[in-house]
Amino acid sequence: MFVGNKNENIRAGDLVLHCVDVKIFQKITHGIELSGHGIIKTNNVGTLYLEFICTKQNNAPQVFFSERFPNDALDKTQTLYLEATTIDGELFEASSFFMDIDHSLRNLPTVCYIFLPSLSCTEEPMQGMYDQNCDYLHFEFLERFDLPFNKSNTTESSLGSKTFSWNQADIQMDEYLVTIIHHKDYTTVDVKGVFDINAVRDCLKFYIGFSSGSLPQLGYMTERKKGAHTHTQTLSSVSARRKQQQSSSPMISNLAIKGSMSHDYHYDLFRSITKIYAEKHKRFESIVAQWERVWFATQSNDEILTLTLSVAIEGVLNDVYIPYIKATKDTTEEDAEASFIKKELKKTDLTDQQRSRILGSVAYWKNVTSASAFTYLIDKGLLDKHDKKAWTDLRNNCAHPRLVEKTVEDEKAEIELTVSCLNIFYRLILNTFEYSGYVGHLKYKQQPKVYSFEHRAILD
Repeated sequence: MFVGNKNENIRAGDLVLHCVDVKIFQKITHGIELSGHGIIKTNNVGTLYLEFICTKQNNAPQVFFSERFPNDALDKTQTLYLEATTIDGELFEASSFFMDIDHSLRNLPTVCYIFLPSLSCTEEPMQGMYDQNCDYLHFEFLERFDLPFNKSNTTESSLGSKTFSWNQADIQMDEYLVTIIHHKDYTTVDVKGVFDINAVRDCLKFYIGFSSGSLPQLGYMTERKKGAHTHTQTLSSVSARRKQQQSSSPMISNLAIKGSMSHDYHYDLFRSITKIYAEKHKRFESIVAQWERVWFATQSNDEILTLTLSVAIEGVLNDVYIPYIKATKDTTEEDAEASFIKKELKKTDLTDQQRSRILGSVAYWKNVTSASAFTYLIDKGLLDKHDKKAWTDLRNNCAHPRLVEKTVEDEKAEIELTVSCLNIFYRLILNTFEYSGYVGHLKYKQQPKVYSFEHRAILD
């Protein structure tokens, strides 16, 4: 389907699919049903949309002006579905989108413009296209790419000239091979072997983004499960602006080790990510969610970044580290002390309400706060006292903001504090994924200082 010129159209953002039969409907009794024809395009910011000419409708809601439909995004029974057949006979499907409903649906035909998050097409591949004993995943993205290469390729022009470049990364796993190729204007990723397609896709997306300081948008993707007679190809809306946006990363891609180029340390991060995804999936979800929040905050102003970063560090502690610290903490001494205080309180003339308030404060002693978690991680050698002070200062600045006139020195100090907390954030992430290897320690207006990060066996 998306091959040759069409693939080029997808990357360029000027895809056009002429659809002779379009249906929009809900899978509920008396749900809306619209039919007609139209054209699927991408606009100048990368969003897929359908220019829909509606010729027939059933159960369209009556509105006075224009209303978003469906009006409750959390009610899954109201979900809209799309089926569109192109002039080539291909059937595209989409769901979970919205459209604007107005009075024009009562005066057909009419034109509607509908934005689509993604489109998918399931069909039989060409004979011999796949190895029947392998799963297959392919996707493309246009965002910044900064991973080390371990394989070269030769490109030959129509005039006979040849160019030689290192532009491919092969990551060999136990049962599958990941091949990442950096082309001139885009990057392709292919995975072949025996693997969980959803898991590997999610892990690769995070690995590439975290390592490159980007947020890859999988604009085009092909999936096929082992032994299946069909493959599914998906086209998704993207943000054109996000293609050029980037953040920092602790990973070093162009590191020479002992006079030779070895990149296993970098690929080991991907292997570690897949391991945590399979064994501790909630930790993976927490790390990705917190990292994405910080990534988006880096595209905003400094105040939003500092607040988001301080909260993200606390979020990783609350989701990953504090539950384990609580489970392993020895509370014998605290229990004995609380029991002693309870007995002594009975001897006083305090009211029941006053005793309850005091005992409530005593019970709070058992809680593991973010500050006490920092102390625990300092004792374990993952962080140091300067890290705790940096996070505490950043958190207090965000929690108790003051309107003061800042000097150049003050602004520089704030930036250095933010960079220090970014290093803390990255170390917590790397240790969660049980990674050991070379990373860069970020510094303000300086190249990262390369050092060997050692995983601390704190969790489990």
